[in-house]
Amino acid sequence: MNYAKIIIPVILLSICSCKEDATHRHLDTIDSLCNTQYDSALIQIGRIDVNTLGRSDRMYLELIRGKAMNKAGIAFTTDSVMKKVVSYYDRHGSSNQRMLAHYVLGCAYRDMQSAPKALDEYRLAVEAADTLSADCDLSTLMRVHAQMAGIYELQRLTDRQEREDSIAEQLAWQTGDTLSALIFEEMKCNALFNAGEYEECIIQTNKLHDSFLLNGYNQEAAQSYILCAKSCLALKEYHKAKQYLDSYMTCTYLRDDTRRVNGGSGALPAYMGNYYLGIGKPDSAEYCFRQALPYIHLNNNALLVFQGLSQTYAQLHLSDSVIRYTALYSEEKERRFNEDISHATLQMASLYDYSVEQKISREHVKKASLYEKTAILLICSIMLIGYHYWKKNERTRKLSKELNRVNDKLKEEEFLLDSLRAQKTISEEALLRKEEQVFKLKGQIEYLRSELYNTPKENPVPPLVKSKIVQRFSLSLVSLKEPPIGEEDWEELSRSVSKYMPDQTALLNGTQLSTNEYRLCLLILCGFEPTQIDNLLGMKHSYSSKTRLRLNQKVFNEPGSAAGFDRKLRFYSIK
Repeated sequence: MNYAKIIIPVILLSICSCKEDATHRHLDTIDSLCNTQYDSALIQIGRIDVNTLGRSDRMYLELIRGKAMNKAGIAFTTDSVMKKVVSYYDRHGSSNQRMLAHYVLGCAYRDMQSAPKALDEYRLAVEAADTLSADCDLSTLMRVHAQMAGIYELQRLTDRQEREDSIAEQLAWQTGDTLSALIFEEMKCNALFNAGEYEECIIQTNKLHDSFLLNGYNQEAAQSYILCAKSCLALKEYHKAKQYLDSYMTCTYLRDDTRRVNGGSGALPAYMGNYYLGIGKPDSAEYCFRQALPYIHLNNNALLVFQGLSQTYAQLHLSDSVIRYTALYSEEKERRFNEDISHATLQMASLYDYSVEQKISREHVKKASLYEKTAILLICSIMLIGYHYWKKNERTRKLSKELNRVNDKLKEEEFLLDSLRAQKTISEEALLRKEEQVFKLKGQIEYLRSELYNTPKENPVPPLVKSKIVQRFSLSLVSLKEPPIGEEDWEELSRSVSKYMPDQTALLNGTQLSTNEYRLCLLILCGFEPTQIDNLLGMKHSYSSKTRLRLNQKVFNEPGSAAGFDRKLRFYSIK
């Protein structure tokens, strides 16, 4: 019997099997290296000759390569390789391998700006996970839910984002990844800030800060205080904001990278500028905002800096600089608006492509009909977006034209007013009428600028505040020697307001108002604050605020805020 014919093939098969086992062990080592040193893992992968590998090892290599690329932040440009990997592991892989393959393919679609496909792959990754198994890769599952939360955040689906973040946080605690869990907690605090819940944001961020310290993450603890500082600035609690900013500056990350930590040191001068602006130090605020100017391209800091400089120069009464930075603020908002439109169009196109592909794979017979309906929907949506954009620009052009016209008119009236003042024989009544015209034009300019540049509207102070009756009401608030306000005083105040502001008076007389409501409106037109109005009317605190809310519907037949009622009433004659 020729034993050589049997023994030699067995030996060769054993050698090949040993070689495959050694290759697989080497790939296992690289896979472990991906979790901590993905750069080194990519170098090791690059040294392997793919042509020498069998199909199983080749698919394993591509899976590890995709995992390492994702961890290294290298964007995928194609899905062709990972689709083959997914197809292979769906038939031959373990639950962890199927989950990882779908996760990496989802990341590829994420980088290719195809959110629907990415979400589909992430859901398949979640379905592939065997959470009842003791060796389930919960760390990868945590990242899957975190990526889904990121997509929902971009699509402004807040409820779904919070749900995925919550699941990811639970998995982080379950795997003992304390830092990731606390970072997910920080995302919740950031969501509170974005929602305008500043008090709750401060409370939860302080708890988070203590948790960071308790677990030894001192730098992350200092970093978290930026949310408290921003919330205090929004609440106008400037001294508390300064304390948080001082703590934030202890974070050593800021010394290394201006981009890191919620804007890094690049954003810090802008927050300091808002602090100085709030405590009435515009010179210091200007210095801080100018320090932030080189970093306006980082983390969308431009709006914060331009608005801060505009407000700073307003306090310094430098009108040219106010106009300049208000215009820059407006341009930046316009740029962001255009980016949002582009992003929405891209998302819609991505959703459209995905829908078409899904329908084609399921129902070939409906291909033409589905394509036509989806295309019409896309075209109509783009046309609608374009129409809104055109309307916005049209409105801006009209406002600019009207602003120029009123500016020219104001110059003419101011020249006539100066001429009248130079005439000694002119009557005081004629002079006051001309002053009233100038005031109305200035108010109109203020209103048009606020609409054009989206800046806060300042309450105009009419010339009637110089009248004796308004001074009489003002003195009664601060001087005990003044006799109490009587019916004759109210009648005289009504006549004075009617004289200087006839349009507003006609509006009020044409509305069925109670005595107190009518008097409240008179005091608003004279520039009195809500607490002063409550005192002059002899009412409890907050009476004027609640009444003004009600008067929006009663006078203007539309809902609105208390401050909004004041603005609409004062500007009624110039709208």
